[in-house]
Amino acid sequence: MKQILLDRSGKKFLLQTTDCSYGLGISPATGLPIHLHFGKQLNSPNELPSPDERQNIAHIRETRRRHTFQEYPAFHSALYSESCLLALHASGARGTRLEFDSFQLREGRNSEILELLLVDKLHQLFVTLVYTVYADSPLLDRRAVIRNGGTAPVTLQQAFSASLPLPWSDTPDRITHLHGHWAAEGQIAHTVLEAGKLVLESRTGLSGPFAMPFFAVDDGSATEESGDLIFGTLQWSGNWKIVVERNDNIDSVISGGINDFDFQWNLLPGAVFETPAFTFGFAEHGFGDMFRKIHRHIRTHIEPESTRGKVMPLICNTYGAFRSSEKMNAANTERAIQKAAALGAELFVFDAGWQETLGDWTAHHSKFHGTIRPQAELAHRLGMKFGVWAELESADRTSSIFRDHREWFMQYPDQFPADDELDDSASGRMLLNLTLPEVEEHLYRALDSLICENELDYFKLDMNRLFTHPGSPVPLPEGEQSFGTRYVQALYRIFERIRRNHPDLLLENCACGNFRSDWGFDRFAFRINRSDNQEGLDMIKLHEGFLCLHQTKAAGGGCHISDHYFFDFNQREVPRRFQAFAGMLGSLSIGVDLTRADPEVMESLRRYGALYKKLRPTVQNGLYYRIASCYDHPYACYEFVAPDRSEAVVFFFAHGLQLQQRLPAFRLRGLDDQARYASTLYGALAGDGCTPTELPERLGRQLAVFGIDMQLHGDLDCRIVHLKRKDD
Repeated sequence: MKQILLDRSGKKFLLQTTDCSYGLGISPATGLPIHLHFGKQLNSPNELPSPDERQNIAHIRETRRRHTFQEYPAFHSALYSESCLLALHASGARGTRLEFDSFQLREGRNSEILELLLVDKLHQLFVTLVYTVYADSPLLDRRAVIRNGGTAPVTLQQAFSASLPLPWSDTPDRITHLHGHWAAEGQIAHTVLEAGKLVLESRTGLSGPFAMPFFAVDDGSATEESGDLIFGTLQWSGNWKIVVERNDNIDSVISGGINDFDFQWNLLPGAVFETPAFTFGFAEHGFGDMFRKIHRHIRTHIEPESTRGKVMPLICNTYGAFRSSEKMNAANTERAIQKAAALGAELFVFDAGWQETLGDWTAHHSKFHGTIRPQAELAHRLGMKFGVWAELESADRTSSIFRDHREWFMQYPDQFPADDELDDSASGRMLLNLTLPEVEEHLYRALDSLICENELDYFKLDMNRLFTHPGSPVPLPEGEQSFGTRYVQALYRIFERIRRNHPDLLLENCACGNFRSDWGFDRFAFRINRSDNQEGLDMIKLHEGFLCLHQTKAAGGGCHISDHYFFDFNQREVPRRFQAFAGMLGSLSIGVDLTRADPEVMESLRRYGALYKKLRPTVQNGLYYRIASCYDHPYACYEFVAPDRSEAVVFFFAHGLQLQQRLPAFRLRGLDDQARYASTLYGALAGDGCTPTELPERLGRQLAVFGIDMQLHGDLDCRIVHLKRKDD
């Protein structure tokens, strides 16, 4: 199917994803691209309304009407809503009058690309709107490329990626978004907007944690299985902003891109500024349809190719056992590596505590005798992969890099940060200034050497500081307020080189938990620390929000199963079965102190690991169905169905059930109605999560109509049902 269709005039464009249509046209009155449609699939651009029909709002003045439904509004004339572009020209003028000049169609990788060139003739500012439509995805990307074709600098004070007018409704918009803080990242919130603006943003230098770059909008009637939704995410790892604006009786618009807070970019003559991609999608079958479309796009266009279609290894991580203490040493880790291999672990990870200092990424001289190569070799001999943690972007004040290169750290030209001005999440640490080319090169070489010298299979990048002094002692060509943008660009360049040179390296993105939660960095680091909070009950709630932006197998962390780490968050004891089943929703890791584990504990971990390996192909690469949400009930049910419908895995969790509460039948989705499924239940025996109990065979249609009657009780109860299609 051709992805981009034109009408005969060449002034109306219909963009066809696998499941929906996006239409725009050039206004004959203003020469501006006008949004015409985003939603259910059309067959031809001739079915689209004209720009004049779209802008026919009788009760407002002509000058204002002409500014409605723009694809990329630049500040000019009677535009009173959010601008995508605000430019200060050399003359002092702040108005930018863009007009359509030409378009170009070109082929991309499994995609078609439409480029619309808009020109401000007076100031010779050229803006190219780029639309990427994929042959195998229901989502599309939008971004803007801004070029200064004049002879004087232009100062960009706002440069968003895109604006998307929404279908008008006389009911308020309901915006679903993600909010949180440390140990509570990515919680789902719903905000009703009747009039005015809802601003979602990050100003921390990272893409989280107080908000995450995701939105979904509906008219308030969408459910899990029905209703129209428009949703999107910004592919950016720094400060971002998404604005949902509802002007009474005129329109509703979503705009977004790099945050205009502390942003300014001096665009020199001949220079180009590219915005990050803003990805949009449409779902006509509720939130469940949205989840599955997001995950489909991630699997085909965001996830690194080295992990696509594969499963995540069973991990043993040192942090829950040793933290950064003296116990994190060569002798203890070697014993732990041997026992990890015995229980079936596939990857052993050195978390914090192996290094001499933050900033000097060498092994601790007394705890590891200056090298971790022997431990890496031991893991490899025993058939496991090996990886380490590092917080590359930070350094301790005791490090040699701090002593030798104070000018390499974030600081304002006349102000070096005092201890009491730093983000208190990691007192005494300083953030490196990646906008300096020598720092960018140093970090790349440090990481590349660490990987090569220790033959690493895995690397966990941490970042435990938010920006407090986003400045440089060296003047930046694009101005001081280009710092945050240049920092992210440098970070991307480092990991583009790492990914190119080490394509099979498994990278985990950990930033004080899940503070850097976005598709911009997911392209490099596919395993993501869902949160430092790995308490089983909290994990379930965090996982629902996580799946708004990521697929389930990416949900990382180091201590899903632990001796005591979970207790730190809510002072609550969580049974090992509940820990393990919650961990199996994602990429399972074991944080137990294996050096002290007795044979009974080892056997329990071995069996949970074996069950994880059995279920993970379906869970990690299957289609996700949220049967019952923990946001709505004291119980939850999540189903994962293999793409060919040959298997399904269903998780059941409950906590706080009272008064002999009877649970409803959990009606499954996505199965083959005519197929007969064998069912195996795990978790039915007290204290034992791995002994299977066979259930009666049932047709897929029976499971959809009558469901599974699963009785859970009291607190922290859980079950898993594994369904396998019976071949005739």
